[in-house]
Amino acid sequence: MKKRVTCSMKCLKEYFKGKHHSSETEFKKGNKSWNEGTKGVMNAWNKGLHKEEYLKHFKNGKFPLKDRKANDEERKKNSERMKKWHASNPINFYSPFCDPERMNIIAKNTKERMIKTGGPNKGKHTWNAGLTKETNEIIRNSSIKTSKTIKKLYDQKLIKDHKGWHHSEKNKIIIGIASLNQKNFFKNTSIEVKLQQELEKRNIQFETHKNIENVCCPDISLQKEKIVIQADGDYWHKYPHGTEKDHHQDAKLREKGWIVIRFWEHEINKDPMACIDFVQNMMNVGTIEGWEDN
Repeated sequence: MKKRVTCSMKCLKEYFKGKHHSSETEFKKGNKSWNEGTKGVMNAWNKGLHKEEYLKHFKNGKFPLKDRKANDEERKKNSERMKKWHASNPINFYSPFCDPERMNIIAKNTKERMIKTGGPNKGKHTWNAGLTKETNEIIRNSSIKTSKTIKKLYDQKLIKDHKGWHHSEKNKIIIGIASLNQKNFFKNTSIEVKLQQELEKRNIQFETHKNIENVCCPDISLQKEKIVIQADGDYWHKYPHGTEKDHHQDAKLREKGWIVIRFWEHEINKDPMACIDFVQNMMNVGTIEGWEDN
């Protein structure tokens, strides 16, 4: 029994290329299109019709419905009709790859070539060829255990090789500056928001989490007055002494001419207005020496 060969859309396009509608069916200039004047999604023509009304639109009611299957007689008629149609059309309707004779020749040649050469895996054997089922299972299980052992040893070697390894001072500076310049890296805490709201009420211009001299990104900074305001949480910044990192940042900023003011969490929650009053006094003084004297 020969295999049925179907044409692709490419073949159909090639066949109908250059062909046009007849003078009776082609669209003529001046005619109106069937959907002229309609807008939006159109409903199906048979929407809401009962089965009896639906069947009236077709001759003798013989139109096959969705839930109805064609019987054997109808299938034979359809098959004969298609055979006649294909016989009446020229053979060049098919592309070279859809020609049944050509397809049979290609399949035959491929089969003969595979028999002669033995295929791409000729001469190659699987790793377990000739082994019994028991031996195969033993080797398989041992290989799984070996791979786990090798992974464990490799992980231990990595830890051993990198133990005590640190970045160079140059790399530390590069990584630190890159992290300071990241956008949307810092988020405002509740105590920072309280200070910001109080500054806005007094029309004092400020910036939040801006990189200052590649030293740090303080919570609030007054660029004109060169004042840095830090809102420190009691727990995270180790009240009342503060952290070594905080002291190191403060010293570097003061070396570069900045005034550093730190407020503790309990001070801001108690009276944020008093904190900003203190900041305004520092703004009026305007120098580090004057701030230290006060």
